[in-house]
Amino acid sequence: MTKCKMQNAKCKQCTPRPTSVCIVFVVCILHFAFCIAPITAQSLTPAGAKQLVVPFENATRESRLYWLAEASAVVLTDDLVALGAPALSRDDRLHAFEQLRVPPVATLSDATIIRVGQVLGASQVIVGEYDVKGDTLTVRARAIRLDTGRMIPEIVESGSLNDLFAVYARVARRIAPDSSVSTEQMERGHPSLPAFEQYVKGVLAENPATQAAFLKEALRLSPDFQRARLSLWSVYTEQSEHQQALDVVRPVPGDHPLSRSARFFGAVSLIHLARNADAFAALTELNREKADAALLNDMGIAQLRRPSPSISDTPTGSRTTRATPSPRCARQCAATRLTMPRITCWG
Repeated sequence: MTKCKMQNAKCKQCTPRPTSVCIVFVVCILHFAFCIAPITAQSLTPAGAKQLVVPFENATRESRLYWLAEASAVVLTDDLVALGAPALSRDDRLHAFEQLRVPPVATLSDATIIRVGQVLGASQVIVGEYDVKGDTLTVRARAIRLDTGRMIPEIVESGSLNDLFAVYARVARRIAPDSSVSTEQMERGHPSLPAFEQYVKGVLAENPATQAAFLKEALRLSPDFQRARLSLWSVYTEQSEHQQALDVVRPVPGDHPLSRSARFFGAVSLIHLARNADAFAALTELNREKADAALLNDMGIAQLRRPSPSISDTPTGSRTTRATPSPRCARQCAATRLTMPRITCWG
């Protein structure tokens, strides 16, 4: 009997008390919650963080879908901007690629992508892939935080290929879930999908004639697709077809978000056409609306090319030796300082 009591006592000492079990269980739960907290939806986009979206990989491996790689970056960038999450433009990305001598292709190592993001001052880089089976488009996106190197869990969305804009809108919403912008507002102004496909193929083409053909087709399908107009201006200007370049940007409405860029491009075309008085007037009006040093420089070029200009007539009070703005320079200026604050603009 005494022996049994001693064995029972030992068993009680070895068996954990219920209270101790509960404490250990609660601590484990809190530790687990702490570990997963950094990867919840709320933390995908840090406040004020700049996003860099790079072209997605083609998991389908079908050559006919090559254009979706760049399309993924363009659409998702615009959707993030519409949601209030600052994102770097395609021109910014290509400029960084040039600086690092990186070919502008979709398949890049994570290390290279992170380096590009660092050069641009991005806080977060978004990578991903797309897969098309039949009429179903599946998009997988991952965000990489450059400050910690943490890779956010994959976001997966799918839908009909014809609903491409809606699929990427859902991806953007999951990256920036705190935005109060409605889906209708975010998608407002998208061109037709066929026009958008022609536009992307146009900016990706290497031959000027092919570029122009795709972009003109995009405008035929969506005449109000003003972004295609600005891209076509670049093609014409590179080929020294300055009257056509001027004609293609003139229809951009004055109240359109891209109007300021279009007017600046038009002024550059006027300089190339030796219509320097008109160019000077257009640049002066732009500078009056919003002062900019780059505009003053171009005003100096236009003034110097006018018949018998005097030094005192130039806006800076001295002569300048800068050459006529190149298409690339004009695009860079318009994409950075000469445009209004960035907003989603498909039209």
